[in-house]
Amino acid sequence: MSIINFSNVEAHLTDENCQFVDVREPYELQMDGFIEGFQCIPFYTALIHQNIVTYVRNPDTENAVSNAEALMKLFDKSKALYLMCNSGARSGYLTYVLQQQGYTVTNLGGIHDYQALKK
Repeated sequence: MSIINFSNVEAHLTDENCQFVDVREPYELQMDGFIEGFQCIPFYTALIHQNIVTYVRNPDTENAVSNAEALMKLFDKSKALYLMCNSGARSGYLTYVLQQQGYTVTNLGGIHDYQALKK
C-alpha cells in the first residue's frame, strides 16, 4: 500500500482496508468544511464524554482507554486508521492512544493543512 497523506487521500477513500475518521465536533465540520468520505467520530462528545478515552496532558497507556470494548466498536482494528481534526492535536493524541492499543494509525493532521494543499 502506498503512503497516504492529505495530498493523495481522495484516491484512497474507497479502500475497504482503511478507515478514515475526522475527530472534530459537528459544529467544526460546519464551520471549516470536511472531506467527503471521512467518518465523523467527535473526540469530545463520542470519546471523552462517553468515558471511552480519558484526555490527560501526558497519556498513561494503561489508563488512557476507559472502555476498550466501546473503542473497538468505533474503530476497526483490522483496518489501517487515518485520523484528522482541526489542527492535528486531537487526532495526534488519539493516534498515540490507539497505537498503544495495537491499532495501525496515521495522524494526517488538520483540516487547514488539507485546505492549504488544495489551494
